[in-house]
Amino acid sequence: MKLDDYLLALAAGLLARPEAEFPAALARAEKIVEMTTPRAPKLRSMGARLADGRELGLAAWLRGARAGAPRGVRVAEGARDERAGLPAHMAAGFMGSGRAMLAVADGPRRGAYAFATMPCPRTAMTPDAFARWLDRQPARAGLWAKVAEEVDRFQRMSDRPGAAPETVRGVLLSADGPAILDHHGDNLLRRVQSEMKRAGAALVFADSERALFASADPDRDEGELRVNGEISVAEFAGLVDAQEPRAAIRAALKGELANIRDGAASLGDLSAEEFRMYATMLLGAAQRAAVAAGGALRVPESLRGKVGTERDFLAPEERAGHVPGPERLQFAPNPEPWEYYALVELPGARAPEAEPLARAAADWKDALGAAERLARRMESPYAEAFRLAAFALEEPGADGAALAAAGFAENAREVWTRETATIAELGLPPENARALLSTSIGDVFGGMGSWNDQAPRDEADAAAYERVSAELFARLRALYAAALRLP
Repeated sequence: MKLDDYLLALAAGLLARPEAEFPAALARAEKIVEMTTPRAPKLRSMGARLADGRELGLAAWLRGARAGAPRGVRVAEGARDERAGLPAHMAAGFMGSGRAMLAVADGPRRGAYAFATMPCPRTAMTPDAFARWLDRQPARAGLWAKVAEEVDRFQRMSDRPGAAPETVRGVLLSADGPAILDHHGDNLLRRVQSEMKRAGAALVFADSERALFASADPDRDEGELRVNGEISVAEFAGLVDAQEPRAAIRAALKGELANIRDGAASLGDLSAEEFRMYATMLLGAAQRAAVAAGGALRVPESLRGKVGTERDFLAPEERAGHVPGPERLQFAPNPEPWEYYALVELPGARAPEAEPLARAAADWKDALGAAERLARRMESPYAEAFRLAAFALEEPGADGAALAAAGFAENAREVWTRETATIAELGLPPENARALLSTSIGDVFGGMGSWNDQAPRDEADAAAYERVSAELFARLRALYAAALRLP
């Protein structure tokens, strides 16, 4: 089961547990995830953010929600992030694309809550500290203008309002600021350092700020050669022939060629596309071999402009601001990272009602059958996953022997053992547990190597693949919600 689905199911199950079972179930859950301290350093934690801004550990929220009246727990799908036009089943491969909701029908915590993955800052630098540091630099107005250009670009790429020199401080100090530093901080620092280099000025650091920065590339060799643009195999061979000693360089290249493709022993064994892709890597191997032999790789005059160092390829106006690799800065990593999931109260919101469990299970089974038939036609290994998910609806208590008798392979039996143990720990009613086990096994949507990454054989299969995948994902999410509709 995907982690976010498991954690939401864990919270729902704990909320609905009978009073006599709750203390022991909570104690077991707290061995899996921290539920006392939100954002506990170096731990996975769960909590709740209330409408009044208070943040509670999940254990405290559960105790408050369970006080008094029956709870009536519901889980539902809200709007999903479709990632720039991707259908929902493809967007599911991205972390945080879901919009699941938990609703409490009665009691002190009644209402709707979004289940959210809270992003942890990657760096020790905060937007406020960055703004204060920038203010202490010489010619800070010019630096803020460069920062505004970068922030504006990032914001517009993220479909957010842009930034200008007079507004960029406010943007950095807004709710968008942490994401800007996390995803664009290297570019911000590069622009600041480059501008200071052009001005011939040194960056200023307070003692307390030095720990917020680190060297970005301390081992970078500024003399490292690279290929810029197109270079032919014949030109590269001519470069090698111009060196002394050639034997050491050719031996090094032979080793790299074997890494690129089995059986490749010479440059001519590579396709034109392979050579373009690996030319700089091969050049690096040749340069290292020349240095190891006590020399240096000489670039023929005919290849100037095609082979050179990073600085060689900069325009004259860029060279003035070029910062050598060992001098480049980055923000120091966050020394106390955390992983945090929260139920965020949504005042006035109502969670959509889940389908009845029996109907959702029947629709899911139909979708699994269609997916299995398509997977077999495509000769996809996911055919067995779909069959196993359908089997879970019929035989949830089956053991390894029953699975083997039904023709399931060993890896399918291992998945069954792991998932049944995980679901059992949630303490759900049998019908709900059966449905959740099936969705856990049948959730094949993700990134590389998942069902989303399968390749249909022809146009007919491609059309069926999109249609079947969309229906399978919709039925998956409907049954997940129905399985967590608890008294």
